[in-house]
Amino acid sequence: MFYRATAFDQDLSNWCLPLVTSINSSFASSAGFAGQTAKFPVPGECPTYSGIYLEELVGGGDMVLGGVASAPTTIRRPDGTLINIAAGSFANKETQLGWYEFQGIENYEGVRFFDNDLLFDDTSETARFKLHPRFDTSNMTQLRQMFRECHLFNGDVSMLDTSNAVNMAAMFRNARVFNQDISHFDTANATNMANMFHDAHVFDKNITQWATDQVFDMGDTFNNAGAFNQDLSVWCTPLISAKPGNFDPNSGFDGQTARQPGWVDVLVRLLLQHLQSLQVSLLWFQHLMLISLSFKLKQP
Repeated sequence: MFYRATAFDQDLSNWCLPLVTSINSSFASSAGFAGQTAKFPVPGECPTYSGIYLEELVGGGDMVLGGVASAPTTIRRPDGTLINIAAGSFANKETQLGWYEFQGIENYEGVRFFDNDLLFDDTSETARFKLHPRFDTSNMTQLRQMFRECHLFNGDVSMLDTSNAVNMAAMFRNARVFNQDISHFDTANATNMANMFHDAHVFDKNITQWATDQVFDMGDTFNNAGAFNQDLSVWCTPLISAKPGNFDPNSGFDGQTARQPGWVDVLVRLLLQHLQSLQVSLLWFQHLMLISLSFKLKQP
């Protein structure tokens, strides 16, 4: 395949080859990476590769890779050099185009692809990037601001595992063109969805099946999400007793209370359920009394 490709010296170890049983000797014969087996793909394996591919920096500048680490770890740049990450929050400006691998992914509580230099002064540029299809987020609890300010991002996120995510605040805030299917997101452990789609101008996908019974903050969730017009009346929000501030202004369902959660306090909800059960019990009691009375009237 790369026979006599003398200039080729790229790392292909993340290639997925489930149908290949072996690699013959001519695969990289006389190629630039000949003999460097660490750069070769492994036959029959599809290894987890938690990385993003930086395709273009529109207008120049840079992109910020950030997040929260639970222990020291590294990010591998496209040229093979490493970014050393200390435990805690981090943010690093990067300009190289190509794959960035978040190594030791189990040590990340969350990752953030800060576009437009959210944390810095120069805000003129924006980036085009994509996630690797085997990016592993299964252990991450902090998905806060993951795609915030990613103005040009509309990539595939079907690989994201959000089952342990607790904080999802501002996850797609100002992701202006994002409109991918995220119905598969597991939100059972989520407690914070504030600003999640704030200024996500075109997003309008079905998220009616999300679990929201643990969420206590939905302030500004759909603020200025102009296209969003899904029916969320089935959402259960027992920890939010009233409509949160700026939940829906300038959204596609602005003021449409019939399409929004009921915002019933958990104690009120339980009281209503108790009253409904009591009402059913009274109806059964009345029914049984009528049967008993009818039976007695029929006796001689």
